[in-house]
Amino acid sequence: MTHTKTSEDVYQSLKAALADALQSQQVADSEVAQVAKQLQAVAPRLTALSENGAAAIDKAAQSEGQIAREIAEALANGSPDKAIQALEVRLVDARRALTTARQAVADDAGLMDALRNKAEMLTAEMEQAENRAAKALARVQGAKAALAMAAWNDAALDLLARYGAPLVQLLSDGGYHETNDLNIPFFSSGGSRVRLGRHDLVELAGRANAQPQGL
Repeated sequence: MTHTKTSEDVYQSLKAALADALQSQQVADSEVAQVAKQLQAVAPRLTALSENGAAAIDKAAQSEGQIAREIAEALANGSPDKAIQALEVRLVDARRALTTARQAVADDAGLMDALRNKAEMLTAEMEQAENRAAKALARVQGAKAALAMAAWNDAALDLLARYGAPLVQLLSDGGYHETNDLNIPFFSSGGSRVRLGRHDLVELAGRANAQPQGL
């Protein structure tokens, strides 16, 4: 016959499950706080990246447009040598500005890649924390169900302690001597019903009489 769990057995399991659930919840809370803090720090940077990128593109377009206008004016005024000399300096400055802007955009793109990778990693960590919390919750719910089942078993053991011996005698007098002669419902630790026979009742009655009080 399957050994049944009493309230004290399940109580210890429930304590362990609750401890695991609390630890998982604390880990999840810590990770959520960490993610929130990192996102809070990243948000201004993301805004700055967008603004800086737009400003760099706009500035480059303005520089190119200004240079083109000045070249056209110099050629129209008939002084290309002087204009070209001045514009050469402007072109060098513009090229330097464009190089700086391009590098800034590349740096921003690298930062965005790093942020995306970090976000993916944090998402995976949050999924793991959620799974741990779900497993802990399932353990607690299972322990609660087992505790309710154990309470039923406790009551059954108490009844057997009181009436087990007379019932065994009555069944024996009636010719019930084999285990399969009976089909008395009694829940096992797994929640399934088991068949109790004469020998099972004798064993349970002995266990019930040996149970400490208050369980």
